Amino acid sequence: LFIGGLFVVLAGAIFATTTWLYLPDILRTVIICSVSFVFFAVSAIAKRLFKIIQTAVAFYTIGVFFLPIGVLTIGYFSLLGRYFSLDGAGRFWLYCAASLFLCLACLIGSIKYRLRDFTEVFFFGITATFLFFLEAFTLPIVIVTLLLYAYAALLIGIGIWAKKANTTASPFSHIVEALPLFSLSNALVIAAVACILSDG
Repeated sequence: LFIGGLFVVLAGAIFATTTWLYLPDILRTVIICSVSFVFFAVSAIAKRLFKIIQTAVAFYTIGVFFLPIGVLTIGYFSLLGRYFSLDGAGRFWLYCAASLFLCLACLIGSIKYRLRDFTEVFFFGITATFLFFLEAFTLPIVIVTLLLYAYAALLIGIGIWAKKANTTASPFSHIVEALPLFSLSNALVIAAVACILSDG
């Protein structure tokens, strides 16, 4: 049954690609977005019915990364207008939404499967979302740089708190434990981004 479901997904993908040129833009976007939910559904079936955790994680991961692709597809076909297209003036709002969807899916995956990979993508996704959010307001580079440094300092402070906190009984304990190391690596990434923005 599980393998049969996989072949159904592949058959749908083949159908979509062979008729892709004849489909309207909005239907193409719906197909790409629905692929993500199909993989989430297959992942849930693999975990709950068949208890195949590794397979469930694999399908969930594919579904996670199709979410931002679906959002970016909306911009690619300019379904929300030229402003929210990939090269429009509001493109950073689109990137922010794509990153936010990725963050939420990874947070759910991290809690559900308690995997460090989901946790790390969730953390760095927050940073990316914050950066796109700042860029959407077309602020001066100096202001963006200062806000990024303030964000990094805030995370370091939260990381120090997390190191001292006792959250062993919490479903978020593995996320809290990973926060101190992330806050330091995040500060290095933000410093590099700030240097690039300053040079630009």
